[in-house]
Amino acid sequence: MRNPSNESLVRATDYHFGPVHLAVWVAAIFGLASVPGLQATVLDNFTGPKTGWTDTLNNGSIVQSGGEFIVSTAPTLAGGSLTYSKKTSAQFTNANGITLEFRVDVDLVTPSGNTNPLAILAWVPTGGAVLADGYSLSVGRADVILRRNAATLYATNFTGAGASLQNTNITLALRMTTAGSAVTVNARVYKRIGNGVAGQYFTTVFEHTVVDSSGLLGVGNAALGAKNQALATSGSVPFANLQVFDTTTTVLDAFSSGSLDTTKWTVFMKNPQGLMGATP
Repeated sequence: MRNPSNESLVRATDYHFGPVHLAVWVAAIFGLASVPGLQATVLDNFTGPKTGWTDTLNNGSIVQSGGEFIVSTAPTLAGGSLTYSKKTSAQFTNANGITLEFRVDVDLVTPSGNTNPLAILAWVPTGGAVLADGYSLSVGRADVILRRNAATLYATNFTGAGASLQNTNITLALRMTTAGSAVTVNARVYKRIGNGVAGQYFTTVFEHTVVDSSGLLGVGNAALGAKNQALATSGSVPFANLQVFDTTTTVLDAFSSGSLDTTKWTVFMKNPQGLMGATP
């Protein structure tokens, strides 16, 4: 079963209900059945001409070809070169009650197997710069770095004996959930299995969550980039299928009235004959 969001999957058949629990669960199931399925919006599938992007090349290059958005850094002996682009044709807001998630596929990074190239997925406030403003997720063969502006919220390294993180045929996900002034930032890396064929599925290889108590709020753009940490030549990251999930949290019922609101709920009870029927 494909579950790229890594949300919990619950089967009602795993539980044995008494009469009271049965009534509650049936009501919940009917309530959930009315909620539309969560769908992603494809921001760019990188077919056709490149449109709606604002590039910062820093002597690198960005080429769109064959369904990929290929970001290459400038050659450097010292390392640290950064090339990125912002999807400025669409804006997305971090605000109270909103969950914003960006996902993008990363195909064959070059040079293959090298620990220096980093693929970057970011949300950048309008007018800002990648790795200087906003939230960003940087992933390489040996590194995962989650940043708020230029500050590191979380970093880990996989350079132990035989340790490494797959950095090709993966999907990056950056989720921001805002409550009040706090932003919960969740970073995930999925391994894509069956890449490029129907029935492709995912397995989670990395996940970490940080709560930013004084979060970055406001309007911004999705961004993709590549960073060369120490290569003497250019590093290249091919991205594909950039998506966004932009959802608003709505309270269906706070259960604060002291009695069941029958305008919102239809309760089913088990009668003595073992049949289900709606209460009056």
